[in-house]
Amino acid sequence: SRDLRELYTIVVDQAMNDQEATPEEYKRYWKIICAVVSVGQPLTCNAIAELLELNLDSVKHLLSDLQAVIYLDQEQHIFTFHASFPDFVMSYDSSSNIRYIASEEHHRLSVACFRIMEQLKFNICSLPSSFIPDSEVEGLEERIAERIGETLQHSCQFWVYHLLKAEKKEDILDCLEDFLQKRGIYWIESMSLLKLLPEGGK
Repeated sequence: SRDLRELYTIVVDQAMNDQEATPEEYKRYWKIICAVVSVGQPLTCNAIAELLELNLDSVKHLLSDLQAVIYLDQEQHIFTFHASFPDFVMSYDSSSNIRYIASEEHHRLSVACFRIMEQLKFNICSLPSSFIPDSEVEGLEERIAERIGETLQHSCQFWVYHLLKAEKKEDILDCLEDFLQKRGIYWIESMSLLKLLPEGGK
């Protein structure tokens, strides 16, 4: 509704202009908001900060100013109160001519996923033997949580999702080629450990 859109505009404008934000801070805040509504599944502040290569405090500070439209669950994952807020962000056009461009946002997140997946390596969870079923490896869940953390897990699962929606610039194709050549097999191993291999990404 028009009233809801006006409310969202007030909340977002006030959060982004908090303490007379500089143009660079304004762009940074907008990047955070766009990421929150673009990721394949709700993430924590820490994961958003890692994907965008931003200071964690910057992410927390902005989201604290957006409490009217965004909340954190018990595990600190970021959710919007209503599905209409992402729709608002995607059609938002500020006085500073900052607006949501889906292909650019997904391009940024796809490249970020490739960067995060540089952490992938052979036998990432230090399994004792390939002949032992995963179900029989002691403490495997703990190893997975430690070695394939939230941001890396999200990147492994959703790089395809972002790539399909991304603007196909030369840099992203270079990232894809490098990833497939150097870490494709390690990605398959990690997806198997996460029991996500049948999905092959999103």
